[in-house]
Amino acid sequence: MARVSIARSVAVSFAVTESWSSEELSASAHRMFSSPQYWLRSLAERVIQQFPGPPPLAVLEKFIATDNEFRLAVKLKNIKSLRLGKLLRGKPLAAVFWKTPPIKDSRRLAKWLGLTDCELDWLANLSIPRTQSEPSRTRHYVYTWIRKRSTGQRLIESPKIRLKQVQRQILHGLLSQIPPHPAVNGFCAGRNVLTYVEPHMAKPFCLKMDLKDFFPSIQFGRVQGLFRSAGYSYWRVRNFAFIHASASSSRSPDISGDRKFDCLSVRRQTNWPGRVDRRQLYPVRR
Repeated sequence: MARVSIARSVAVSFAVTESWSSEELSASAHRMFSSPQYWLRSLAERVIQQFPGPPPLAVLEKFIATDNEFRLAVKLKNIKSLRLGKLLRGKPLAAVFWKTPPIKDSRRLAKWLGLTDCELDWLANLSIPRTQSEPSRTRHYVYTWIRKRSTGQRLIESPKIRLKQVQRQILHGLLSQIPPHPAVNGFCAGRNVLTYVEPHMAKPFCLKMDLKDFFPSIQFGRVQGLFRSAGYSYWRVRNFAFIHASASSSRSPDISGDRKFDCLSVRRQTNWPGRVDRRQLYPVRR
């Protein structure tokens, strides 16, 4: 097994400990090995001496990989494999470092959201057929077409009050614990238009682009994948994803004057799982 891979695994085992002490670090790393590794204790002590508090994972990994005694121990022991999965307990690696709330089943999810089991299924649209004849009072979104600044129309999908409250709680209690990409500046605390412009200052060229139909391009599977990467199992992911899922149309109506339209809620096949009506959203004059 490559020394770099072993260093990365040991760094992860150190990083997931609840308390930053040499005893805890050594005990955590020992769980990955099938036999006792006495060199781990001295390595943990050197890590504590170098870093009084938990450092970034990349920094910790580099320190371990370049440690002379670690390199000698790995060479002498001839380590074949490590049981990192046992240490992570089946969670994705990223989820170990995200402080997301531990929600083990749908009942606890409903309690965390302040809902009953029936209310959770209702908000996730699990108890209502998703058909074009669905009554407007049972839908959780209000659909409105508005004119774009240039040409065409834009579909605004606004969640109703109860669903918006639940989505806000998931945003602040769960999604806010997942760090965004360093290049993201919009809707991020501590980032603004200045942090967006700064990397491009004094550059000879600056290319500005706009993604066409950005929100409709986010498919249901990507929403599921985000919650799966946070360590949640299928049933929790299903509820989370359905609560956040909505659909938009690739076809906009011909709006003239100030007439207002209400859009029927029909999911497109590309954005919604299962067998659904493939017809687009059709405007209905009020």
